[in-house]
Amino acid sequence: MLSADPDIRRIMALRAIESGLLRLRWLAAATRFEIAMRRHDRALKLAYKYGFNPNQPRVPRGQPEGGQWAGDGSSSDSTSLSRLADVSGGITTGSFDAGARL
Repeated sequence: MLSADPDIRRIMALRAIESGLLRLRWLAAATRFEIAMRRHDRALKLAYKYGFNPNQPRVPRGQPEGGQWAGDGSSSDSTSLSRLADVSGGITTGSFDAGARL
């Protein structure tokens, strides 16, 4: 019975250490998550500040103006938008009216 006491103490000490390590791992993961969320929030605020619109058309990659905004959809940009549609998938647009509703 006396020989079991050191074994039990060792097991309890190991469990306490494992529990502490798990808690530290959890705290590290929670901290990484919080940092990622703050970075994401800051990126969204900057995108809003600079007027980023993910729905605004861009010129396809590989073109001379690739990646640049194709325009805001006004009638003066209709040729750029027609070209964007033609290049991106071979879609023929015919005459393009930016003010027309679908």
